[in-house]
Amino acid sequence: MSDQTLKDHPKTKRAARALGLQVPHLMGHLHCLWHWALDYAQDGDLSEFDAWEIADAAMYEGDAEAFVSALAECGKDGPGFLEQDVDSLLIHDWEDYAGRLIAQREANAERMRVKRAEHVQRTCNARTGATVEDSTEEKSTEQKRTRKEDGGAALVTLALTELPASESTKEDFERTIARYQSKLTDEHIERIIVQLGNYRPPKPRPKLHLTLAAWLNKEPRDSLLPAHTEWQPPPAPDKTEPEGVPMPEEVQKLMGSIGKAMP
Repeated sequence: MSDQTLKDHPKTKRAARALGLQVPHLMGHLHCLWHWALDYAQDGDLSEFDAWEIADAAMYEGDAEAFVSALAECGKDGPGFLEQDVDSLLIHDWEDYAGRLIAQREANAERMRVKRAEHVQRTCNARTGATVEDSTEEKSTEQKRTRKEDGGAALVTLALTELPASESTKEDFERTIARYQSKLTDEHIERIIVQLGNYRPPKPRPKLHLTLAAWLNKEPRDSLLPAHTEWQPPPAPDKTEPEGVPMPEEVQKLMGSIGKAMP
């Protein structure tokens, strides 16, 4: 896992040479894979994922099989970054490093759950004489929450209809979309789903909800906005003088006589 020895470790250099990458680039792919595993393979077991999904999680765009092989075989006399045998594929020493982080996450989540429960209890006790304004505010909050849930259900339906059939279930898409609804607008998620539905990868993807999560996580936020139109100055005003109205004959004579009278 990541520490100060990673850039100089023989395993890092072997894997980088095998893939034709510079060491900093390989380190970036390793960190992407480890960060992804904290959410989608918390036990460090990658056996249920194919090579394409693992390479996609690491944001490696080359040969997926070669990528997995390089990470598994770079250990020479011992395990590489991945431990591979006939029936399993594991992240090496995952429990020693990530196990502590995951345990800390769970402890933090439990502590926050207790704090929220205590806050709710205090709020309920303080609102025994709630006013009409309080009730209206709670109703508005409930309406917003309901609209968000309805939007999530619509996005799940869109994913099931737009994306090709895979092993991903409706519940898988529900969890994935709910995770990103706090970070992205529903319109942004909808556009990502449509884009993914039109994409045809070189190999079938058995778990499309994982690919959807990867796209939602790494797509540039401005890539789905309308194309920027370069500012153009407004057209210059028409300076053509309108044709004048001819002066009456009497006025012309008067002006002529004034001109002659002047010294």
